[in-house]
Amino acid sequence: MANLEHLRIFREGVTYWNHWRKLNPSVRPDLSNANLSQSRSVDLDDAYDLYMNGVDFRHVNLRNSNLSEICLAEADFTLANLSGSRLQNSNLNRVMFHRTIIEFTSLDYSTAIHSDFTEAQFGNVQMASLDLSAAKGLGTVRHSAPSRIDLGTLEVIIRGLLVRGVPIEQKISIEHFLRCSGNEELIEFFDERLCV
Repeated sequence: MANLEHLRIFREGVTYWNHWRKLNPSVRPDLSNANLSQSRSVDLDDAYDLYMNGVDFRHVNLRNSNLSEICLAEADFTLANLSGSRLQNSNLNRVMFHRTIIEFTSLDYSTAIHSDFTEAQFGNVQMASLDLSAAKGLGTVRHSAPSRIDLGTLEVIIRGLLVRGVPIEQKISIEHFLRCSGNEELIEFFDERLCV
């Protein structure tokens, strides 16, 4: 259960939260089981219901939290726990996921362009149509259990790689990620489409 004081501080906004985090570096905030996407934008034309660009979630317990339909661009989830969390339809571009626990988590229909997954821990992650084409650190991800990567995710990755050119290091990193996540059957499709 989320610490109510931490939740109150978080609901004051990203600027207030990040300032509080700087003033209290030894505190390990607990926002577990919180619906962080419940604040809705008044503008129905917005692509996201809530903007949390650059939010500092380092060392935060976010187990079973709802972070869906939120713009989290440039957020820092280093050493955070996202087990059981929902991040569907979210902007995760340029996000730091260094050593983040991402297990039993849904990243469906989100974008993670230029995000860094160095030494993150994956297991039972749902990744439908997730763009990882320019993601960093995929070759260092630890897999505690197989994850679900659909054909849509592979097609988005391949399209992104072809548009940017296919650096061999990125291809090897993605192949390693697919192998370790228990998706051997998708590797042949990946290799055929890239023709590298």
